Amino acid sequence: MSVGCRVGQLPIIYLGLPVSDIKISKAQLSYVADKANRRLAIWKCDSLSSRGKATLINSCLSSLPMYTMGVYQLYEGNYQALDNIRSRFFWQGSNKKRKYHMRLEIEEDSLCVGILRKKYLGNRSIFQINRMSGHNSREVYCRLDTGFSGVGHFWHDTWIGNCPLKIEFDQLYNFCRDTRVTVEQVLGDGHVHVEFRRSLNQQEFSEWERMVERLALVSLCDDRDEMCWAFEKSGIYSTRSLYKALTFGGVEIGFLKDIWKARIPLKIQIFLWMAGHEECKLCGELETVDHILFHCPMALFLWVFLKQTFGWAEIPKTFGELLENILLNRKGRVRQLFLFMCAGALLMLWKTRKDLVFNAKLVPTPVVVIHKTIALLSQWKILPKKKEQAKMELVIGEMSASVLLV
Repeated sequence: MSVGCRVGQLPIIYLGLPVSDIKISKAQLSYVADKANRRLAIWKCDSLSSRGKATLINSCLSSLPMYTMGVYQLYEGNYQALDNIRSRFFWQGSNKKRKYHMRLEIEEDSLCVGILRKKYLGNRSIFQINRMSGHNSREVYCRLDTGFSGVGHFWHDTWIGNCPLKIEFDQLYNFCRDTRVTVEQVLGDGHVHVEFRRSLNQQEFSEWERMVERLALVSLCDDRDEMCWAFEKSGIYSTRSLYKALTFGGVEIGFLKDIWKARIPLKIQIFLWMAGHEECKLCGELETVDHILFHCPMALFLWVFLKQTFGWAEIPKTFGELLENILLNRKGRVRQLFLFMCAGALLMLWKTRKDLVFNAKLVPTPVVVIHKTIALLSQWKILPKKKEQAKMELVIGEMSASVLLV
């Protein structure tokens, strides 16, 4: 009997969920991860802090599968797909993947590679093509092997040693007039020809002598240079070695890996991990309390200014040294006066660091930190007793006069 309805096929989607007369498969539940991935693509996660990313993950990404999980039990593969999306969003952001073309360099017998090489490269290597922008994998992943034909870049290619000369002799590279010269242009007649924008000082000249001594062992020939893969002993490219190099995060510490397995809140896990990995946003060194307040270039500038203004014998390097050498060695009102001044300097350094980390505000010059410290002390000068206020004004006056000479 015909009822005038279209004949369907299971599974069907009802109220956003798949419905079937048999058990729902893992592939049929993959729409949960696809939905999370689509939601991820519209977020500007590169501009978010770690706390902002964690909030979005907890409030949105983690809640997307809740509706489906109220009816179906997800498979382990579905959970892994969601975890991959969440981890990529938190750690990597929206960075685009890059493509690598080592096949054009090492596959001699491939018909496709041969056609592409003839059409686009001619007799050149793919790594000898100048790129207008983007990542240059030649400098990181490859090295020139066999005889020195001189066609490679003198500073940028790894043609002698284990790293490019621009890294090993970075001071010479910074003052080189032409950084794109080839090996043949530098060593073509058997002598080293490198032009610099200025005369070299004693340290740079010692580095120059060391480089010339090393290049004295090089002799050019007519053989073609071949590009070899740096992460395999055989010199042949492999996807496994590339993936290992891209995902290697440095020396692993077992304790830090255990943090993510601990049954503690996510924000506490992030706090513990960042406590061991956080780098100074200004200079890239490991960020500790002593580094922020005493070792960072911004802090060093302020303490050197105070040392020269008030005639200190040395600048403090740790908080304990500040207490011992500058504060505890002084007595009575002098100690209170210096404590008052150092408290203002320490607070301003901490505020400067907070503005850089949380608000992306970097002071244009370290002198601004001195002016802010003077302004802060000027607000505080009404707090001491009246007998000490005059001395505070004298200290602030000396700092204001000295900063004009910076």
